Amino acid sequence: MEYLEIISLILAIPVLIYVSFTDIRERRIPNRVMFPALAVAFTVAMIRPERGSLLLGGLIMCGIMLIPSLVLGKRTIGGGDVKLAFFLGLILGMPTAFWAILVTYLIALVYASIGLILGRLKIRSKVAFAPFLALGSVIMGTLTILWQYGV
Repeated sequence: MEYLEIISLILAIPVLIYVSFTDIRERRIPNRVMFPALAVAFTVAMIRPERGSLLLGGLIMCGIMLIPSLVLGKRTIGGGDVKLAFFLGLILGMPTAFWAILVTYLIALVYASIGLILGRLKIRSKVAFAPFLALGSVIMGTLTILWQYGV
């Protein structure tokens, strides 16, 4: 793994923090943040030698988020979540993006289960998904970097 991958993940963290808090507070992910972030991530992905893996990661994460949005409607997973997933997939590439989305859904499932058991969530409760995407992606990105460097 090149240092550019580490730098990309580190530079994505402020975006992830901002959109996570905005999603929690306002239940939306602002385009004024996501469009520039996507433009930078796409540009960086295109100049890297492993561009195919990065594009595939973006498409896989985006597609996995888009399917529930199309099937269940935008009230479940919004366009901001889909754009955020594409952004993260462009940074992580394959196969890390695939594992990141699985970890994301696992974390969200644990959170929802605990919330339901404790009575803090109802079956129809709306929960911001950006924090789960951010956490799952940072966890898998970090684990991939550590594994690549043998730490």
